[in-house]
Amino acid sequence: MAGAQLACAGGPAPAPSSSSPAATRASSHELDQALIDEVVPLTQALIRARPENPPGRERAVVELVAARLRAAGIEPEVRAFAGDERVNLLAVLPGSNRSLPPLVLVGHSDVVPADAADWASPPWEGALVGGRLIGRGAIDMLGMVALETLTMVALAQSGLPLERDVLLLVEGDEEVDGAGAQAALRDWPALGGAFAALTEGGFLLEDYLRPGEDIAAIAVAEKGILQVTLSARGPSGHGAAPLPDAAPDRVVRAVARVLGRDVERRVTPPVAAQLRALGAQRGGLEGLALATPGLSTAIGLQVLEATAQTRALTRDTCALTMLSSGLKRNVIPATASATLDCRLLPGTTPEAFRDRLLAIVDDPRVDLTVLGSVTPTSSSPEHPLVAALTARLKAELPGLVVLPILTRGTTDCSFLRAAGTPCFGLVPVRLEGHELDAMHGADERVRARELEKGLSRLVDVVRALAAPSARTG
Repeated sequence: MAGAQLACAGGPAPAPSSSSPAATRASSHELDQALIDEVVPLTQALIRARPENPPGRERAVVELVAARLRAAGIEPEVRAFAGDERVNLLAVLPGSNRSLPPLVLVGHSDVVPADAADWASPPWEGALVGGRLIGRGAIDMLGMVALETLTMVALAQSGLPLERDVLLLVEGDEEVDGAGAQAALRDWPALGGAFAALTEGGFLLEDYLRPGEDIAAIAVAEKGILQVTLSARGPSGHGAAPLPDAAPDRVVRAVARVLGRDVERRVTPPVAAQLRALGAQRGGLEGLALATPGLSTAIGLQVLEATAQTRALTRDTCALTMLSSGLKRNVIPATASATLDCRLLPGTTPEAFRDRLLAIVDDPRVDLTVLGSVTPTSSSPEHPLVAALTARLKAELPGLVVLPILTRGTTDCSFLRAAGTPCFGLVPVRLEGHELDAMHGADERVRARELEKGLSRLVDVVRALAAPSARTG
């Protein structure tokens, strides 16, 4: 995700370590150590609930979150969106100024499946091994759900007056169709038009550009999705006598046209902001060029050609993900199909790209069926939430490189932005490269101590935005 997108970047001088005096002064509000000590056990409990999707079963996670909130005097509302086991949760800490829109913390309660045979430690035990918490969801995103839950508890226990409402939304089905987020927006209208929402999508990456240097990759935009099937039907026959109109041939030719199409490269506003921020941090002639409008586009296109991950930030992409045809090796089948996963830059709509695919295929005997689509979305990198995250993190890590990023994948931010809520992604936990790489893979893991540190960061940011009298710094 964010790490792969920044693989070609350079950076400034090394940052101080997290044990520096600046780090110890970063928060002006000390958290109760007992609350910090809850972070890892709560994450372990959420992992052990095993909310893999499919099939879902998010209720077990929601019940754990609800129980902790109720113990702090916060009464959440729980609503089903697809049967009794698939539920969303909304909790509210009320603010005094009803004219201010709320701040929303968003976490998804489902995780992708895990095959225990591929793991060194059981994926559903949440074991602590060598100071690392190992389990499905440790990063994506049960660890963040634990941080958000305990942030609500910390605010409730502090007694600090809030000006704006702070909402916690724990929703299901993010890993498949986003049905939970869509249902939540229908059930709780306050989620639309909110001040801002914070969820996953960006990360704190340790030693990323060079040893001793951290990056805060804050997701401000997401590519859209268009997933389609190309299918054909034709005559069948013996493999010894090839047929020019055979369905597999037509589908293969259609796929070849799509994958071999001319690709337009462009720098969208979110990527332009990323390049400008990188240039300001990098310095020198190249940094100056990246930070200069006009020059940044030309140089940025060259810089972003370095890897497949960064190239995807400058073009609409299509990947062939599934092929289906035939039952016997000497029989020409009557049907064939191919599935394409296309990811779209901001400015490209799924409808427009579908029309383009039809024109590229240019074969009336090949049917195009849309399996799913999501419109690209973005939020302003100048939003106060981005400023609050930047201020809090730089107070702890003065040399931190803060970059607004466009993510290749999608989160439930797409639904929130469509409902009028600016949405941003950052899990405030420092990750090493191998930890980020293990997300969705075997032995997903996070350092327990770093997960605990994320709580004070998140609490401070929420306080700065919702309780002005308690701002840090």
